[in-house]
Amino acid sequence: MSMKRRSAARECECLRALRSSAEDLYGWEVACLHASRHTDKRHQRNYIMMEMISELNNLSESRIVPVQVRGLMLGDGVPKICVPVVASDPEQLEKALTRLEGIRDFYDLVELRADICPFGGTRELSESLRRLRKAVGDKPILFTFRTKEEGGNREVSFDSYREMNLCAAQEGADLVDLQLSMMEGDRMSLLSDIHGRGARVIGSFHDFHGTPPADELVKKMAGMQMAGFDITKIAVMPKDREDVLELLFASVQMQEEWADRPFITMSMGSLGSMTRVCGTFSGSCITFGTIGGESAPGQLKAEVLRTVLPSLL
Repeated sequence: MSMKRRSAARECECLRALRSSAEDLYGWEVACLHASRHTDKRHQRNYIMMEMISELNNLSESRIVPVQVRGLMLGDGVPKICVPVVASDPEQLEKALTRLEGIRDFYDLVELRADICPFGGTRELSESLRRLRKAVGDKPILFTFRTKEEGGNREVSFDSYREMNLCAAQEGADLVDLQLSMMEGDRMSLLSDIHGRGARVIGSFHDFHGTPPADELVKKMAGMQMAGFDITKIAVMPKDREDVLELLFASVQMQEEWADRPFITMSMGSLGSMTRVCGTFSGSCITFGTIGGESAPGQLKAEVLRTVLPSLL
């Protein structure tokens, strides 16, 4: 779809959303009564639109409620830096954990990518989580097992996926990533069980083949939000600069119109790397940076992010 067609479609969608919002706020008829002082129909329409936009802006100013994880506030201020822990064997894993101890100033939280680590079962996972806690101190830990379906390194049965995620929550992971690609019943059951173990849950959607239209991305994030996820996440692969702008448009639209909790968005690969440093603008609350191996294409070094992000306020 061309930029002009996208722009026209967005304008129509915005008009429909604004009218719906006006009906929710004080009724379309009431809005028309407020505008009746203007005899010119064009002026009446403009007056109504300005009133609705003003009201929506007032609602969006304080809509997003930050999520506190240990001492870290997600969704407040500069995007937080999350570094992934990836390793192909136990020796590499130990080296990564040792390095984390010495560079705590470079990151705000860590992500244990279980699908890119040598875990044969929950016993090894439990031991690694305890070792990771020692390495990072009081920094929050995010547990992620990304299946091949969403760009991960391994494929497992749902029972194994469930067991690992529940083990992580039980062993002290502060955040657990759950994929949107699961069957809804399985997803909601697992979400409830992880919450019952005291962990926060990130609902995530990944598309490594392209970038869906902005309205579809917003719909997915809004749906995860309504389902009860504490944070929502979207990661897509751009084919051109328009795709990067599409992701940014979806992020801003989510931030200004729909979000009541923090969200994470990114356009992957080198083409989308700019989206990893503009969270202050787009609303994304976490950016992923490397200290060694990357867990997704386009990630920047954590020390670079630590230097750049504060200057973009």
